[in-house]
Amino acid sequence: MTQTGRTCKVYDRAYEDYQSLHKYLRHSKGDRVVEFIHQHKQLSTNTAVDVSNKGTTPITITTIGKTETNLQVISSGADAGLLHAVITAHYKDADGVAHTAIIADATADMSGATDFDTPVTDFYCWDESYGTSAFNSSLAVGVGLTLSAGAAGTGNAQIIAAAKVGTLLSFVGVGAIYGQEVGAANTSAGFVIQLDYKTPWGEQKIGYETVNANADLQGQQFLDADGFPIGDFYRVDTLVSDTVMADEFEITNYAVNAFYGVIDIGNYESVHTRYMALGEAYGKSYFGELISTFPTVADSLTTTITIHTVNEDKPHAISIDTFVNQSQYIALPEQLEPLSEVTVTINDQNVAHAYANITLRVMEVV
Repeated sequence: MTQTGRTCKVYDRAYEDYQSLHKYLRHSKGDRVVEFIHQHKQLSTNTAVDVSNKGTTPITITTIGKTETNLQVISSGADAGLLHAVITAHYKDADGVAHTAIIADATADMSGATDFDTPVTDFYCWDESYGTSAFNSSLAVGVGLTLSAGAAGTGNAQIIAAAKVGTLLSFVGVGAIYGQEVGAANTSAGFVIQLDYKTPWGEQKIGYETVNANADLQGQQFLDADGFPIGDFYRVDTLVSDTVMADEFEITNYAVNAFYGVIDIGNYESVHTRYMALGEAYGKSYFGELISTFPTVADSLTTTITIHTVNEDKPHAISIDTFVNQSQYIALPEQLEPLSEVTVTINDQNVAHAYANITLRVMEVV
């Protein structure tokens, strides 16, 4: 087997286990401390699988990337009304840095994909602080025409005829996400879903979706508290419904071929052990402990956790084996590297589909 583990030095640490870490942070940071407790019972397989609420289908939980794109504009046709207009885009890159791109003197015919005066190659999402003015024109778009923005001029925002600012629900970022219910329509209509998530730059944010009368079978955008479409999603912190789900609820991309989170039937929250550390500008994250228990099956379970602490240059994996009702414990009370990710996998060596019980605790100082 491949060797896992680590050897390291730790200097001047004021705690040695989860309990003492908890006391240390609460004493020194007070109510700035937030605790994440992940408790999960999952069917294992004879291959390593991510510990996550995979739903009854089941689905495979994937992760969104940080790939930035180009941003150009295009008109649906020649538009004399836009001659000499100033076209402006307020956006952010994958590091959360805000930018403003301008076409200072638009032509009357932008029916081909048109670059901004300084070509944009680092678009990740719109700067929601500008609202629908994140994409705007100083002059109104002509009757029967549209002005769009996207990687090839379309797909990320649209200004419709007679308007000067983008249409609200047309704003789409690389981190755009959609919710859909899998199952009979209308069973969960009116349910409110709250998503606590992190951006690629490690900022904590909140999004919402109210399940519509079609049960979101076609997908519906998650919105922020001001109603602006979320375009900067990167990782799920928590995903909660205000009512127990009658059918499986999934967070997906627009094409519904990638799944970033799920609430299973009969549950009201996602259960998962993936965790992303805060960005340095937004606080500090600490790993607490991992407890792995295997039920009465004559076989062994391998639980592997991968983490990256501030004391080390690279992530490392630690594996523990649990056999027939034993409980194994990993205590690594250390600060996590900003933006690093904690993942847990389980692997039943011989007998597939036995239950594993996992408890994971991490803490944040915000």
